[in-house]
Amino acid sequence: MNEDGEKNPRQFLQMLENTGDNSRKLVSLIDQNRTAESSILDILAAIRTNLKEGGNLEFYLGIYSSLVTEFKVVNTQHLSLFLTYIGKNSKVDHHILLILVQNLQTDKVKTTQVITDYLELLVDEEDTLDYASFCNFLAVMEMCFPLIPNECAEIYTKDKTRDLFLSKSEEPHNFLPILKCISSSCIVENCRKLNGEMYSALLLRTFECKDVHVRLLASLDLAKEWTYMKSTTSNSKLKLTDIADVLMSYLNQEHEMEYVGYSIEALTYLTLFWETRELIRRDVLFVEKLVKALQKFSSADVAVNTSIQYGILSILANLSRIKEKDPREQLKHFSVPKEGSESTEEKSENIMLFNKELLESDHLVSNLYQIKTFEASSSNLMNVVIDIIYNISVDQKKMVRIELVKQGALTIVINYLIKHSKINKEENRVVSASLEKEENSFSSASASAAVFRLKALRSLARMLICVNPKLAFEKFDVRTSIPFLIEMLDDVDDNSQLMSALDKYEALLSLTNIASIDDSQLKDFIVNEIMPYIDNLILLDVQFQISTYELLNNLITQPILLAKFFNIKQDSNKRRLTISLKLLNSNDVDLQIIVAKFFVNATNFDMIADVIVDDQTVFEEILNVISIFT
Repeated sequence: MNEDGEKNPRQFLQMLENTGDNSRKLVSLIDQNRTAESSILDILAAIRTNLKEGGNLEFYLGIYSSLVTEFKVVNTQHLSLFLTYIGKNSKVDHHILLILVQNLQTDKVKTTQVITDYLELLVDEEDTLDYASFCNFLAVMEMCFPLIPNECAEIYTKDKTRDLFLSKSEEPHNFLPILKCISSSCIVENCRKLNGEMYSALLLRTFECKDVHVRLLASLDLAKEWTYMKSTTSNSKLKLTDIADVLMSYLNQEHEMEYVGYSIEALTYLTLFWETRELIRRDVLFVEKLVKALQKFSSADVAVNTSIQYGILSILANLSRIKEKDPREQLKHFSVPKEGSESTEEKSENIMLFNKELLESDHLVSNLYQIKTFEASSSNLMNVVIDIIYNISVDQKKMVRIELVKQGALTIVINYLIKHSKINKEENRVVSASLEKEENSFSSASASAAVFRLKALRSLARMLICVNPKLAFEKFDVRTSIPFLIEMLDDVDDNSQLMSALDKYEALLSLTNIASIDDSQLKDFIVNEIMPYIDNLILLDVQFQISTYELLNNLITQPILLAKFFNIKQDSNKRRLTISLKLLNSNDVDLQIIVAKFFVNATNFDMIADVIVDDQTVFEEILNVISIFT
């Protein structure tokens, strides 16, 4: 910015407005000239003065928000004026939200105090508060609840605020702003409880309103409050499906973007209840509409709406989720498709049929794979995508998992794991671990990230059990998947409390499938990765022992594996061979057969046969086993 601009910022701002210049030019000038912080503060003060004198709200607030966001320079004394503008229009609100966020990041204590003082002042004027001021109060509360929830909740739950709401709620023109504020307050549990106790009559009344906007917002509030509402609406005949019908009807016609967003948000809450899930699953056309809407709001050709993206994905995740049985029970009946459901209301086979339709008829995963805007989106969006793939992969039918791979699920999952993992080279191995484990992070966010990463690992293993691994990998080398599968064999892991025996078993099966590829370098890679776990695996129960030796049989052609069992000069190798000989004498016929095959394959190499013959103990043990069966 030049010297004249620094001396007379108001005049410079007026010139920018007259020429139609936006904030980019000003930001660029300040950046190029390394303008001092004091000069930036002068510009901010000049903008405030222009606004106070009736200047163009959108123009000046746009410049102000750009400056504070770019240069992290704030003046909390300006906020009291800006708060009066909240609720004017969506663009103004957007700029003020950016300003508030930056102020909170820079000086949270002072910013919070300014906001709470402003809200307290309006509440204290409840007897004389006019319509415009009341709407402004509601709009400020609505905007600030996600920013400073505890402070807003303290004001929201006061008797004065409650009395103000109840007195104003009789006037229909107050319905929309009140309902929006109630919705925003639901972020705090105490507020949800208060809403259920004090405003249930208002929500039921507005749900019956002829104004479709009022009805949709009432539906959103009822969806968020349903758990608390049940105890206060025992005389009401309202059902969850009644609310869902209103929302689905609106979305089928798809009117205004704002209310499409409210409707989608409401359905994300309603699909937490089985009644709504069953209703939507039966409406094939509505599900198709959701998938098409996801494509529409994810296209770079239109404005990408991440809130609607996330909402639709969350609905689909809720619809596709199957309540799984205890992993130990699943492992016991691994080859048998699951029957029934933990819930008497939903049957798992019906949900799997729905998921199959999502996959084959709606090509959901194919659509997710093609939506490139997800790649630059927040981790929350990709978490839900992983959740959906995981839900579909629960179905043990081979064709379902093959179809997942065909539609790009394997690529999505590996991309996700690479992004959410730390990959290290340790001697002759490649080792993967979660970022949270590497950083020793134990926050609730880290715990949530661990859950979704584990779902990605499970989905990877499930898909790689069924497909031809030589054909399944298009974007990545097949070896990319192996460190992630090996993670699932580890007993000491950041996911150890979540990881189950079934996870380990499925990882073994997928590794066995990959090891069937006739590629010597790949087999050597797998041997190096798997060997630290073999000693433990061959001591587990029979099901794991059989799977472990099936994997070893696919790798038996590799000298580095043969050495790990038959180079008996090393104690660890001799111990493995001794255990294998004992398993050859097992009471389980299937285990005997697979271990015998291991020895037959190994002795195809003359050197290994010589080792066995030369070691009297080993040779006699084998002869003893043979004699039992002859």
